[in-house]
Amino acid sequence: MNAELPKISVVTVTYNCASCLEPTLRSIFAQDYPSVESILIDGGSTDGTVALIEKWADRIAYWTSEPDKGIFDAMNKGLSVATGEWVCFMNAGDTFADSRVLSAVFSGGGPIGDSVACVYGQTWALFPGRKVLDPNEPFYRNRSFFRPMGFCHQAVFVRLQWARRVGFDLSYKIASDYRMLRTIYDQGGGFREVPVAVACIDVTGVSARNRISQMREVARICGCSRDPRFLLLVAYKWLRGQAKRAWLAVRPEKRCRK
Repeated sequence: MNAELPKISVVTVTYNCASCLEPTLRSIFAQDYPSVESILIDGGSTDGTVALIEKWADRIAYWTSEPDKGIFDAMNKGLSVATGEWVCFMNAGDTFADSRVLSAVFSGGGPIGDSVACVYGQTWALFPGRKVLDPNEPFYRNRSFFRPMGFCHQAVFVRLQWARRVGFDLSYKIASDYRMLRTIYDQGGGFREVPVAVACIDVTGVSARNRISQMREVARICGCSRDPRFLLLVAYKWLRGQAKRAWLAVRPEKRCRK
């Protein structure tokens, strides 16, 4: 183990996702970086997930399977047992983009200063039959009244001391990751973007299935939930969603297209 390289904790949370957990674990174990710990927090699955975890138990630094209060409660549990200098969350169904991601981020781009609290890269969004590299539009460069996070949490590495200090606020069901990162930024933590594709993400995840709810939580974080412009934006998104569903209902052959 190279003592000069920081230890990275990779936390995976899951619940009844046995069918998609193994690719996630394989992508973690395939990393060529010398100092990685895998932590797995399961919400008490009953679909064979525990048997799969036990199969890989010798490669997992810590795991538990017990009921929790949802995704962000499970993430907080992961933070409580992590021992790395940096932590990232690669949940069931998501994977690292390739085996050299951690090396590219932490040993290929020069030293990361102490003032940097978060390092983030890019993500591949997986659609049926294709993948798209999402452009990063970080919130701290956005001057709009409504500022989403602008990158994906799977591509973010947070210093453990910062992540524990702030934690995930359970009053947010979808955007608590953004709430954490926004709080870190507001408290003076530095952000560094790296030109590395970090993760491949499942676009059918919780936030993807709950866009309007996600928008409302983002608006709370931005302080614009009562802004008339935001209310108009929500109405537009809702109407567009209704129109798309109506169109798909009469053109079922188009459903696989994005």
